[in-house]
Amino acid sequence: MKPKRISGSIWLLVLVAGPVKAQSWRYADVNFPVALDTFVSQSTFRWVGRPRLGMSLTYVIPGDDATELTVYVYPIRSEDTVATHGDASSERDIALEEIRTYAKNYRDLSEFHVDSVGAFALKVGGRSYSGAYAAMLMRFDKTPVTSLLYVFVRNRTYLKFRLSYLESAGPALRPHIVPLIQQALAIIEEPPGGK
Repeated sequence: MKPKRISGSIWLLVLVAGPVKAQSWRYADVNFPVALDTFVSQSTFRWVGRPRLGMSLTYVIPGDDATELTVYVYPIRSEDTVATHGDASSERDIALEEIRTYAKNYRDLSEFHVDSVGAFALKVGGRSYSGAYAAMLMRFDKTPVTSLLYVFVRNRTYLKFRLSYLESAGPALRPHIVPLIQQALAIIEEPPGGK
């Protein structure tokens, strides 16, 4: 059994005894599907008491406890004026600092460095997406973990994707990352009831 925070100071005790029925979610006009490629939904976190913090859904590859994709959606803060013009770079920088702080304070981190940051653009169907990305390397004890962060501005919300995996899985996983993000964007943008 492991405790899971579901809101503020409310904790839910989850008994992990077998497969849990995956569930799709809809939040802020974004569809969170049950599965993305070989990833299946594992957990959902929604800030009920603080809705401006949004919602996240974590996906895992069954049988692989080291690879995780988390999709976040949350409203743009009123003070973030560059985001209102479609620039996600400041939100990427804030997220990087949050990741660094969390890793230093709550994980057994022996190394953290940012490998690269920049703009990121891709096409999904007929729609163009531009955003910001960062690639980080973290070392927990002697285990190197790569973490990739992609942030997009969509209407009045941020869409943030964070993919973390063992560095040893990188050569097999890297060619599939952009197609995975494209698939995720296509699915989450699909209107209710399908196309």
